[in-house]
Amino acid sequence: MPTSSMTDPSAGDTLAALWRRIECWTAAQAPQWLGLGGAYPLFNASASASSLDQLETRLGLVLPPAYRALLRCHDGCRAGDYPLPMRATAPTAWRTLAAAEVGPIWERLCALAADRPYPHGIRTEGPVRAQWWNRGWIPAATAGTGDLVCVDTDPAPGGAPAQLLLYEHDFAERRRLFPSLVDWLRECADDLEGGAYAYVDGLGLCLPTADDDPAPG
Repeated sequence: MPTSSMTDPSAGDTLAALWRRIECWTAAQAPQWLGLGGAYPLFNASASASSLDQLETRLGLVLPPAYRALLRCHDGCRAGDYPLPMRATAPTAWRTLAAAEVGPIWERLCALAADRPYPHGIRTEGPVRAQWWNRGWIPAATAGTGDLVCVDTDPAPGGAPAQLLLYEHDFAERRRLFPSLVDWLRECADDLEGGAYAYVDGLGLCLPTADDDPAPG
């Protein structure tokens, strides 16, 4: 059984500040999407410490401090909505998974990897292990297509502890996306505030079009 780690206060403070920036942008640009006052807000309430301890036991892994802090800030995003952009996968956006979603996804992929070895060679980009699935990969975010952003607790030599990797379910490629969760959320906040994305009612987060540009003064 893993020994649970305490959340790094600095990681928690940094993640909370980045989430506040993302929330403020959403509240200003798409309050109806954020669901202020609604029964199912875009960003779920904090995960309990006990639920995270249970997740650690289920995975047999210690949750990295930054990932634990992320779930303590928000226990994932509302299913069906994808409020977090990523330059490396644009226009595909992501939602973080709730703790209760992580275990079943991880177990299913572990079972598939054991029962049906991938028939082709895996190509990698960055310090990521060349495997179809690794038990040290923690599903952290989904695009709703089967693709996942994972926290990598078993990086290849030269990799960073708890780096983020892209698991593409129908491609034999695995690549590192960011050295850490903080790097991704900082990019999210910077790009939202910088106008790199716009909310479109009924579509969600989109790349802006020429029609979204302000009229010349």
